[in-house]
Amino acid sequence: MWEQVEPEKVTIAQFRRYISYLKNERDNKPATRNVKVSVLKSYYQFLVLTEYLEEEDNPALYIRKAKEAKPLPVYLTLEGSQALLQASLVNTSMPQRDYAMMRFFLTTACRMAEFLGFVLDNLDLEDNSVRLLGKGNKERIIPLTTAASG
Repeated sequence: MWEQVEPEKVTIAQFRRYISYLKNERDNKPATRNVKVSVLKSYYQFLVLTEYLEEEDNPALYIRKAKEAKPLPVYLTLEGSQALLQASLVNTSMPQRDYAMMRFFLTTACRMAEFLGFVLDNLDLEDNSVRLLGKGNKERIIPLTTAASG
């Protein structure tokens, strides 16, 4: 079915036919095709680095990855949030603490690392806001609702 071809003789058209084959005949999803394209790009980059092939003769330079569908975010409904808050009050030795933590998570949408790095000095009850240090040391200032700060 596929003919064996020397790497330097592979054309862009052959690459495109291969990707089309993966999509239409093999029914590969975009993520699977992207892995295969990455392997081919890496192989041809290796051929360029080892001077087996000239950069301008690299057909993989012109191949783009397929767009992957991004999944919709998963979120809690109001009822789910209320159930989570109620659950934090039972079967625990410190229900007020656990409830406050859950309410803080739900109202600020902070990450666990942001929560663990939180200090009281970053809470501004006059301005109703909280300052969190996030990924890459990025600072976020989040307004607090009356339910969160009350």
